[in-house]
Amino acid sequence: SSAGANLAIRAVCDGETGIAGLICRYGYYGDLAPGGDLPPMLVVHGEKDILASVSDARAFVERVRAVSSRPVIYAELSGAHHDFDMFESIRSAAVSEAVEQFTARVS
Repeated sequence: SSAGANLAIRAVCDGETGIAGLICRYGYYGDLAPGGDLPPMLVVHGEKDILASVSDARAFVERVRAVSSRPVIYAELSGAHHDFDMFESIRSAAVSEAVEQFTARVS
């Protein structure tokens, strides 16, 4: 999540191998330019995130989809801010369920 999502993506873009999939929640992706096939990804971002721009997340997902043959799933949460899953809620439970489904699919 957040900076951790950025670090995970950077590691893969820098050639880290052996990663089955990436789960990236409200990360900052800026101008990251991934190349080649990347592991499957689940990117979850809040529409109202003021710390990590939702437009940057959307653009990043499109850049990854353009170069990778593996699935890139993007979920944008309407009305959600940064750290939307910090406290238990219906929204955080739904994100947890999506993460479980994603990990079952890529393992």
